[in-house]
Amino acid sequence: MVDERLLTTQEAAEFMGVSKSFLYVMRHNDELPHVMMGRKVMYRKEALIQYIDSKEQVKQASDGEKS
Repeated sequence: MVDERLLTTQEAAEFMGVSKSFLYVMRHNDELPHVMMGRKVMYRKEALIQYIDSKEQVKQASDGEKS
């Protein structure tokens, strides 16, 4: 079951273990998916998980190339 609840910036930062300023930079560089609800920025938990997974896969691929 997918959690479709939207996370606030604070909740997303805590979930990812990063600072709110890191999310701000990633969002403004169009590297992190987000949803605008009026002036409020929200994040889908599933999108954050996919982002994290994509970064892990890139690291694993580059680690494999060094062998």
